[in-house]
Amino acid sequence: MIQAMPGHLRLGRRGEDLAAEFLRRAGMRILERNWRPEKNASLELDIVAQEGDTLIFAEVKSRTLNISSSFTALDNFSAVKRKRLRKAVAMYLFQTQSWRKPCRFDLICVGFPGEGRETEKIRIDHYKNVLAE
Repeated sequence: MIQAMPGHLRLGRRGEDLAAEFLRRAGMRILERNWRPEKNASLELDIVAQEGDTLIFAEVKSRTLNISSSFTALDNFSAVKRKRLRKAVAMYLFQTQSWRKPCRFDLICVGFPGEGRETEKIRIDHYKNVLAE
């Protein structure tokens, strides 16, 4: 028996699908989706893409927006989350022997119209190079 996927997971999957298509249309090649390192399955990279010689590591945040909510991709992007993503990127670079390639970390927010916003379109905000120090 196959159980239905919980709503928040369906929303996240749909957001990742739209983000991957957004990156493809921007000229990037999608290399990986939901990549997990061999020795630490608790870490994950939502999307790994390539633009020219540069590897793009894209974290996707999906939300349903209601009439009173405002959401940017930088919401809930804590220092702990950034540290985990850096670790996952390092493991990806090691496992794929890509450590000499230039890298960039992007954040993509997918906002779905919710209650009170039914007439709005899906909103995609793309923030480039969010882990630059």
